[in-house]
Amino acid sequence: MGDGRAEPAGLGRTADCELTQLPRVPTPGAWFRDGTDRMVGADPGLTQLRTALQVVLGIGVALVLVYLFVRLTGALQLPAGSSAEPVLSATNHALLVVSLLCGGMAAMMAGMLVQERTLRCQVHSTLLVALPMVAAMALGLLVGPYRVPSLAFLVVVMALAVYVRRFGPRGFAAGMGAFIGAFLGFLLHTDIGLGDTGWIAAELGLGALAALVVQFAFASPREQSLARMRRSQVARTRRLLALSVSVLGEVDERRIRRLKERMRRQLVRLNETTLMIDAELAEVRPRTAVVEAQRLFEAELAVSNSARFASALATGGAPPTVRRGAAAALSALLDGDPPAVSGAVAALRTAMPDRCRASVLASRLAASVELYAQARDRVGHPVRDDEVAEA
Repeated sequence: MGDGRAEPAGLGRTADCELTQLPRVPTPGAWFRDGTDRMVGADPGLTQLRTALQVVLGIGVALVLVYLFVRLTGALQLPAGSSAEPVLSATNHALLVVSLLCGGMAAMMAGMLVQERTLRCQVHSTLLVALPMVAAMALGLLVGPYRVPSLAFLVVVMALAVYVRRFGPRGFAAGMGAFIGAFLGFLLHTDIGLGDTGWIAAELGLGALAALVVQFAFASPREQSLARMRRSQVARTRRLLALSVSVLGEVDERRIRRLKERMRRQLVRLNETTLMIDAELAEVRPRTAVVEAQRLFEAELAVSNSARFASALATGGAPPTVRRGAAAALSALLDGDPPAVSGAVAALRTAMPDRCRASVLASRLAASVELYAQARDRVGHPVRDDEVAEA
C-alpha cells in the first residue's frame, strides 16, 4: 500500500472488493432508487435539464411564429367560398395543425441536435437539419401516393440517416432531419401536395429560427457549464465523506444499513458526475482534457475507496479505537486541512490491531485518504506543458 506498514499475513493480497462488497438483496424499492440515482447522477450541473427546457421553449416559440405566419399569409389555407363553410373550417383547422406540427418538429430537431459553441456553427448545423428535412419531405410528398415506392423510400432514407452518422454530430443531424422530413411527407401526402412545399419550407424555417433564437438567448458559455459540473462533483464528494464519517460513528445495525445504502447511491452519482465532466472537458478544453480527466479519475477513485473501506469497517467488527481514528481521518479530509489529515492518518495507523481483517481495512483506508488529499490538490493546479506532452 505504500503507507510504511505491512498488512497482516494471509490478508495482504486480499482484493479490495472481497473486503468491502457484501451481497445485496435486490428489491423493487432498491431497483427504483438505483434507477432514480442514475438518472439524477447523469445530469450534474443540470446541463441536460437546461437543454430540455430550451427545446420546450423553442417549440413554444415556433408554434407562436407559425400560427402568426399562417394567419397573416394564409399558408396552406383554402380560400373562402371554395367549399361549404363547415367543411372549409374543418379543413383549414386540420391544415393549421399540420403547419404547427411541421414548425414544432423543426424546432425540436434543431434544439436537440444543434449543440455547437458559436453562433456561426449553430447556424451551419441548423441548416444541415432544415435543408435535408425540406428535401426529403418534398420527395416524400412526391412518392406518397404510391404505396410500395413510398415504403421503399422510407427504408432508403433510414439507411442513409444511419450511415451518415459516421461523419460526426453534423452528419447525425442531417440524417435525422432527412428521416423526419421523409416520414412527414409520407404521413401528410393526403393532406398537402408537392405544390405546397414552399409553404412547408417556410414553416420549417420558422421552427429552426425559433430554436436558434432560444439557444442564443439562454445558452450559457461552456466554461460556466463545466464550472457547475465541478461544483456538483465537489458537493457530492463532500456528501459522500460526511456519510462515511456518520456510518463509522453508528452502532445500530439498521441505521448502518441505511447509511451504507445512501453511500452506495452517492457513489453512483459521483461516478456519473465524473464521466459527464470528462465528456465536457473534451469539448471545452481539448488540449488539456486528458491530463485533467486523469486527475479527476484519481481523485474519484481515492475518495470512493475511502468510503468503501469506511463502510466495511462499520460492519466488520472493527475496534472502537480504529473506527474513531478512521472517522477522524475522514473528518479532517472533509474539512480540507492537510496537516490535520496527516496527523489523523498517523494516529489511525497507530491504533491498528495486529493480524486481522480490520487492520487491512484501516491500512487501505489510511492510504486512500492520503491519495485523495494529494489528488484533490492536483485537480486545482494549472496543467503544465510537459504534462500535456507526456499525456
